[in-house]
Amino acid sequence: MKQKVQGLNKEFKRTDVNRLRNLIQGKTGDSTGTQIGYNTKQEDYKEGDVWTEGKKTWTIKNGIKQTISKLDKIKKEVFMPLCCPECGNVMKKRLDKPNYNIHKKCFS
Repeated sequence: MKQKVQGLNKEFKRTDVNRLRNLIQGKTGDSTGTQIGYNTKQEDYKEGDVWTEGKKTWTIKNGIKQTISKLDKIKKEVFMPLCCPECGNVMKKRLDKPNYNIHKKCFS
């Protein structure tokens, strides 16, 4: 639908006319044309959900979407916390790290 308006040298396309019609009717969010393709299924995930997309496993922790890697369990074992889980003292002495790897607590 191409129309020439008197005094203008511009041709209005169908999408332009539909956009103006939607604006006048108050339908600002409506589309002006049809689109061909496919729609992906959108799923809403909540805190603690675990799902797989493609070849990755995802989860939501503290409101942040994170990937779960194969090495997460190993990282958790190797990582030494700042404070001792038993007594709560700071573990920064020389013998704390080897003792934590064996007994999961500080040397003292």
